[in-house]
Amino acid sequence: MFFGKEDVEMARDTITYWFVEPRNIFTNQVIASRLAQQNQAGEDRQAVVMLDDRGKSPSVWQVDYSFVAELLRSKRTVSLDFRVYNRQGDRGPIRCWKFGGKKKKRVLVFR
Repeated sequence: MFFGKEDVEMARDTITYWFVEPRNIFTNQVIASRLAQQNQAGEDRQAVVMLDDRGKSPSVWQVDYSFVAELLRSKRTVSLDFRVYNRQGDRGPIRCWKFGGKKKKRVLVFR
């Protein structure tokens, strides 16, 4: 399959949309109040049900990546339980994003 110049330019212009699925009531309340504080709550930022790449339908909030980063930083101190999803472009299923989780520690062995 050959990709033309138009295909490469379209790939660069693709927008990534971010979603957060609260996994308990407390986390949902924290996300809703934080979005309201940042004036990001509204009709376009309400909790919605979307189809993911596994065929499930989680209830998610559409957020910016900066909001995802803020949640990840405060995850341990506030005991938040959530999953992060993203989607490339306007259409298609959302995908679970696992790069925000804890990284495996590596042990170097010298011989």
